[in-house]
Amino acid sequence: MAAKGWLAAVIVLGILVMMNQLEGHLLQPQIVGKMVRLHPLAVILVLAVGGVVAGIAGAVVAVPITAALSRAIPELRRQDEDARDPADGLGGDPVDKGPAVDTGLAVDTGPAVDTGLAVDTARKEPG
Repeated sequence: MAAKGWLAAVIVLGILVMMNQLEGHLLQPQIVGKMVRLHPLAVILVLAVGGVVAGIAGAVVAVPITAALSRAIPELRRQDEDARDPADGLGGDPVDKGPAVDTGLAVDTGPAVDTGLAVDTARKEPG
Protein backbone atom coordinates (compact mmCIF):
# COMPACT_ATOMS: atom_id res chain seq x y z
CA MET A 1 0.00 0.00 0.00
CA ALA A 2 2.85 2.34 0.77
CA ALA A 3 4.06 2.08 -2.83
CA LYS A 4 0.83 3.62 -4.14
CA GLY A 5 0.91 6.55 -1.76
CA TRP A 6 -0.85 7.74 1.33
CA LEU A 7 -3.96 8.85 -0.61
CA ALA A 8 -4.68 5.27 -1.71
CA ALA A 9 -4.19 4.10 1.88
CA VAL A 10 -6.65 6.70 3.19
CA ILE A 11 -9.21 5.72 0.53
CA VAL A 12 -8.92 2.03 1.42
CA LEU A 13 -9.17 2.88 5.12
CA GLY A 14 -12.30 4.96 4.44
CA ILE A 15 -13.89 2.11 2.49
CA LEU A 16 -13.11 -0.38 5.27
CA VAL A 17 -14.55 1.93 7.94
CA MET A 18 -17.68 2.54 5.85
CA MET A 19 -18.22 -1.20 5.25
CA ASN A 20 -17.72 -1.93 8.95
CA GLN A 21 -20.25 0.75 9.94
CA LEU A 22 -22.82 -0.47 7.41
CA GLU A 23 -22.41 -4.05 8.61
CA GLY A 24 -22.64 -3.09 12.27
CA HIS A 25 -25.54 -0.65 12.00
CA LEU A 26 -27.66 -2.08 9.17
CA LEU A 27 -26.86 -5.66 8.29
CA GLN A 28 -26.29 -7.12 11.75
CA PRO A 29 -29.54 -5.73 13.29
CA GLN A 30 -31.46 -7.07 10.27
CA ILE A 31 -30.05 -10.57 10.66
CA VAL A 32 -30.31 -10.67 14.46
CA GLY A 33 -33.81 -9.19 14.31
CA LYS A 34 -34.99 -11.90 11.93
CA MET A 35 -33.45 -14.64 14.05
CA VAL A 36 -35.08 -13.48 17.31
CA ARG A 37 -38.17 -11.94 15.64
CA LEU A 38 -37.51 -8.39 16.78
CA HIS A 39 -37.58 -5.23 14.71
CA PRO A 40 -34.04 -4.12 13.73
CA LEU A 41 -34.56 -0.76 15.44
CA ALA A 42 -35.55 -2.60 18.62
CA VAL A 43 -32.31 -4.60 18.41
CA ILE A 44 -30.25 -1.39 18.12
CA LEU A 45 -32.10 0.30 21.00
CA VAL A 46 -31.88 -2.77 23.25
CA LEU A 47 -28.15 -3.08 22.56
CA ALA A 48 -27.64 0.59 23.40
CA VAL A 49 -29.68 0.42 26.61
CA GLY A 50 -28.04 -2.82 27.69
CA GLY A 51 -24.60 -1.33 27.05
CA VAL A 52 -25.36 1.84 29.01
CA VAL A 53 -26.95 0.01 31.93
CA ALA A 54 -24.53 -2.91 32.32
CA GLY A 55 -21.65 -2.35 29.92
CA ILE A 56 -20.47 -5.09 27.58
CA ALA A 57 -22.19 -7.84 29.58
CA GLY A 58 -25.48 -5.95 29.36
CA ALA A 59 -25.15 -5.57 25.61
CA VAL A 60 -24.42 -9.29 25.26
CA VAL A 61 -27.54 -10.42 27.16
CA ALA A 62 -29.90 -7.58 26.20
CA VAL A 63 -31.21 -9.01 22.92
CA PRO A 64 -31.83 -12.57 24.18
CA ILE A 65 -33.61 -11.27 27.28
CA THR A 66 -35.76 -8.92 25.21
CA ALA A 67 -36.59 -11.69 22.73
CA ALA A 68 -37.61 -14.02 25.56
CA LEU A 69 -39.76 -11.33 27.19
CA SER A 70 -41.40 -10.35 23.90
CA ARG A 71 -42.52 -13.96 23.47
CA ALA A 72 -43.41 -14.70 27.10
CA ILE A 73 -45.53 -11.63 27.90
CA PRO A 74 -48.19 -12.17 25.18
CA GLU A 75 -48.38 -15.86 26.08
CA LEU A 76 -48.87 -15.06 29.76
CA ARG A 77 -51.53 -12.48 28.91
CA ARG A 78 -53.32 -15.01 26.72
CA GLN A 79 -53.30 -17.58 29.51
CA ASP A 80 -54.58 -14.93 31.93
CA GLU A 81 -57.46 -14.12 29.56
CA ASP A 82 -58.26 -17.83 29.25
CA ALA A 83 -58.34 -18.11 33.05
CA ARG A 84 -60.86 -15.23 33.23
CA ASP A 85 -63.11 -16.64 30.48
CA PRO A 86 -66.73 -15.82 31.47
CA ALA A 87 -67.98 -19.05 29.91
CA ASP A 88 -66.31 -21.08 32.63
CA GLY A 89 -67.95 -19.11 35.43
CA LEU A 90 -64.78 -17.56 36.83
CA GLY A 91 -65.74 -14.01 35.94
CA GLY A 92 -63.77 -11.46 33.99
CA ASP A 93 -64.60 -9.43 30.94
CA PRO A 94 -66.37 -11.18 28.08
CA VAL A 95 -63.98 -11.77 25.20
CA ASP A 96 -65.25 -12.29 21.66
CA LYS A 97 -63.07 -15.07 20.31
CA GLY A 98 -64.87 -15.18 16.97
CA PRO A 99 -66.50 -18.17 15.32
CA ALA A 100 -65.17 -21.63 16.03
CA VAL A 101 -63.12 -23.04 13.18
CA ASP A 102 -62.84 -26.76 12.56
CA THR A 103 -59.26 -27.37 11.49
CA GLY A 104 -59.86 -31.06 10.82
CA LEU A 105 -57.01 -31.96 13.15
CA ALA A 106 -57.71 -34.71 15.64
CA VAL A 107 -55.89 -34.86 18.96
CA ASP A 108 -54.64 -38.29 19.92
CA THR A 109 -54.47 -38.61 23.69
CA GLY A 110 -52.72 -41.96 23.52
CA PRO A 111 -53.91 -45.46 24.34
CA ALA A 112 -56.50 -46.00 27.04
CA VAL A 113 -55.02 -47.36 30.24
CA ASP A 114 -57.01 -49.70 32.48
CA THR A 115 -56.17 -48.78 36.05
CA GLY A 116 -58.29 -51.54 37.54
CA LEU A 117 -60.39 -49.02 39.46
CA ALA A 118 -64.12 -49.25 38.93
CA VAL A 119 -66.22 -46.15 39.49
CA ASP A 120 -69.90 -46.58 40.19
CA THR A 121 -71.64 -43.53 38.79
CA ALA A 122 -75.19 -44.69 39.48
CA ARG A 123 -76.96 -43.00 42.38
CA LYS A 124 -78.42 -45.29 44.95
CA GLU A 125 -81.47 -44.29 46.90
CA PRO A 126 -81.08 -44.54 50.66
CA GLY A 127 -83.05 -47.23 52.44
